[in-house]
Amino acid sequence: DSLTAGGSTDALDAIERTFSLEGLEAAYLVTDGKCEVNDDLLNRMRLLYFKSHSKPRVHTIGINCVPRRSTWRGLEALASITDATFRPVCLQQDLV
Repeated sequence: DSLTAGGSTDALDAIERTFSLEGLEAAYLVTDGKCEVNDDLLNRMRLLYFKSHSKPRVHTIGINCVPRRSTWRGLEALASITDATFRPVCLQQDLV
């Protein structure tokens, strides 16, 4: 079983699939900031993490997320639940 990039914003499905992999130590959730990180997602993450035997860390990477807004804070919270890290990446684009 493996995970691949899918171009979708269904973070919950990705997280559930991650926790179904046995022996996983860490995973990375990379998003362009268009996924919705709400209380339901955070609560589901807590449940999956505490039920997991391997307790994988889920590191989050937000690309072009608006600083300190809801997605930024949500990705920080997701990483925090699993004692992982959040990394914001801002890609500066030249104006044409």
